[in-house]
Amino acid sequence: MPTDTVSGQLKIFCLALVISLSLVGIFDHSLWTPDEPRVAEIGREMVLSRDYLIPHLSKEPFLEHPPLYYALVGMSYHLFGTGNEGAGRIPSVLFGLSTLLITYVSTKRLYSEKTALLATLILAGTAEFLVIHHKIIVDAALCFFISAAMMSFILAYMKKFPKGYLAFWSALALSFLTKGLVGVAIPVSGVILFLLWQRDFSEIRRIRVIPGVALLACAAILWGVVLHLRGGTDFLHTFFIYNQFGRFFSMSGYTGGHLRPWYYYFFSIFTDSAPWSLLLLASIPGFRTGQNANRFMASWVLGGFILLSLSATKRGIYFLPMYPALSVIIAQTFADLTERAGRWWDRWALRITAGAIVLAGLAIPYIPVKFGNEVAIVPLAAYLFLLIFFCWWFFRKQTALTVVLLWCITVLFWSPFIIPVVDKEKSYREFYRQAGAMVSDGQVIGYGLNETVEAYSPFYGGFYVLNFKDPEHYSRALRSMKTGYALVMDGHGRKEDMDYLMQRAKPVLRTKRKYLRGITLWKIRT
Repeated sequence: MPTDTVSGQLKIFCLALVISLSLVGIFDHSLWTPDEPRVAEIGREMVLSRDYLIPHLSKEPFLEHPPLYYALVGMSYHLFGTGNEGAGRIPSVLFGLSTLLITYVSTKRLYSEKTALLATLILAGTAEFLVIHHKIIVDAALCFFISAAMMSFILAYMKKFPKGYLAFWSALALSFLTKGLVGVAIPVSGVILFLLWQRDFSEIRRIRVIPGVALLACAAILWGVVLHLRGGTDFLHTFFIYNQFGRFFSMSGYTGGHLRPWYYYFFSIFTDSAPWSLLLLASIPGFRTGQNANRFMASWVLGGFILLSLSATKRGIYFLPMYPALSVIIAQTFADLTERAGRWWDRWALRITAGAIVLAGLAIPYIPVKFGNEVAIVPLAAYLFLLIFFCWWFFRKQTALTVVLLWCITVLFWSPFIIPVVDKEKSYREFYRQAGAMVSDGQVIGYGLNETVEAYSPFYGGFYVLNFKDPEHYSRALRSMKTGYALVMDGHGRKEDMDYLMQRAKPVLRTKRKYLRGITLWKIRT
């Protein structure tokens, strides 16, 4: 078989594997912290209010991001209801599958069919990509739009996609409407770095910069008009100054957290790209940057890395839009590698990665033991049979595709057994449902509660919490209540307020699981 082709049976198998991997675990667990409860509740409130323009959390405007992804979550809940949390995850699943499709099609046109298949499977099995696209989170949509923009650009640059530059600017506009300025800044940084590297400034005329910038300006102005009409200059300041520039520069007054040192991504990339971290390290020394496509992939990663490292706020999920390029870099290095070819460090990286996957597959069944459950003997025996087959196949073929397939199959095999066990220990669903049954129509107050508590309460419990930010206001409200409830997080609140609760209220419900944060519902005595 030629090195640049893949058999039809293998492609069908990989397609089924990718789809199954994207769907597994979507409908079988509750909302998981930290981000999912907040985004799910925003989508639910859009359905209730029929307001798909201004996101709201606990009935208060939430202007951290534009409304595009929240509106899609809301529409999904409108179609399928909120009875199962998985309905809200459908947009993320679709965005994930679309990102994988774009990666496959683009890489096939830029490199080869084998590289495209390997890159797609690597991306589908990357830890950060896998987790994010199984959650209700804005970054799933951002990753798709940035990937669409970047792949469209390089295909247009290499004259493989006539309408590529139009698609590039359109994807940037949608990226802005998903997460604001960062959705434009990341791809633009990569493109500028690429053009500087190429020294091909004549290409700027073909990119259609003026119409493209005009399209972006229209998207920003449209969102700005909506903000001004609904909330005046306060809304404009909150979104553009506080949540955009404030997050990037850590301007005075920003209290959103996630402030980390400049070198943060040097470490997070190699943990979040598991289990391909070693393959990524091995790919870097020999990556052939003489090719236009290779230079572009490197510029995509470096542009995003530099921009995000300059930002004051940093999280591992912010680097998600660069993982399609990283998967292509790894695949381009390892697509044709076998034990009989390639550099010695590539071969050892492949062997060690294979060994790590085998060990991880054997360790995963013991997760239930950690949570006090028995090991699933039947699936463990079936997995051991799978490992025996893999070892025979690996020593026979010794290719990167074999290793990647083993990881994807391992995740798919164990997820239905492990996710419900983990969910049982980290789920807040029953706590808030019980709290909602107790509260009924009563008033609930709290002090310094985080967004997760504000989201869980109405989503599962059907009640909203009056959450005070100022301790004095909370104290006065607490002492003026004759009946009602107080929701208290461990470590939050002043001693005098806790003493007052001990005297005038009684705890009626508390989280009990070891891995749940301590939260207590107090009933104010009449």
